[in-house]
Amino acid sequence: GCPDAAREGIRLAARDAGTLLRHGLAPTNLLPIYHEIPRTGDVYDGDARPWQFVHQGDLGVIHDWNGSATDHGNVARAPYGLRDWADVRALDSLAFDPSEGRHEQLWQSGAVRVNEAGKCLTGLMLLAARLFADAFDCTDKNRVTANRARLRSLLQDVFGAFVEGLTEDRKTAAIWQQKAEASGLLEAAVRQIVFWCETGDAPSFEPHLRAGTLPCDIPRDYDQIPVSFWLMQVSHTRKNTLMDHRYKYPLKQLTALIYLTLAQCIACADTGDSPADTEAGAEPMDDDQPCAPD
Repeated sequence: GCPDAAREGIRLAARDAGTLLRHGLAPTNLLPIYHEIPRTGDVYDGDARPWQFVHQGDLGVIHDWNGSATDHGNVARAPYGLRDWADVRALDSLAFDPSEGRHEQLWQSGAVRVNEAGKCLTGLMLLAARLFADAFDCTDKNRVTANRARLRSLLQDVFGAFVEGLTEDRKTAAIWQQKAEASGLLEAAVRQIVFWCETGDAPSFEPHLRAGTLPCDIPRDYDQIPVSFWLMQVSHTRKNTLMDHRYKYPLKQLTALIYLTLAQCIACADTGDSPADTEAGAEPMDDDQPCAPD
């Protein structure tokens, strides 16, 4: 119930997270998948949090994404937003994985801030997808259009609120939206989420997995999906798992949109220049991208 309050709660949590990061604080770990115990034998000093965004490039395999991986997220319905404020930490107090090299470079480059922001924005969009997933049905073109429009509106609100919180500047948030739309990443991220986050006993992406194809309007991050026994079996054995044949989750356009967003914000904050003059370096979605062979 109260879907409007849930959507507004996600937006408020994004604003809260951006504001915390602007003040050098790491938001609470948003989802259960972020509360991982360090590997046996690893030694951490302080509050260890997994490097699941910058360190790995993306979040890897997410099992049961609309269940145990995201259940009881630290986001409350409006008028509250972000929860579990006792878990907020100063960025410079967070520990790192001692097995990972280049520690000083990672800290000096702002990777910790980017990592926490990336995890937070990805988590918020997974929670947003949970609100709509029961209605996702990519065999019905009318529902696809409606779901893309609803999710696009929410994504704009969530990212816009985060940018405003991180930069304390509404103008920057407006310029971010122009950049995100011009790059094609906003639309690409929405298309991937609606397609890959469909749930149920027979999601419409299953036949494509078996055939090694994708619909022409769904962004792909590699040339072709290989057909393999493992890939054919995954839809039967691991429901609601966000992954592909490379053991990476298939929402790469969302990751690219997050990096574009943070590049805009950080460049503006560090240089004082308008983000409109800053190139984010993200490549736009190619609408003429060829389809995988049927």
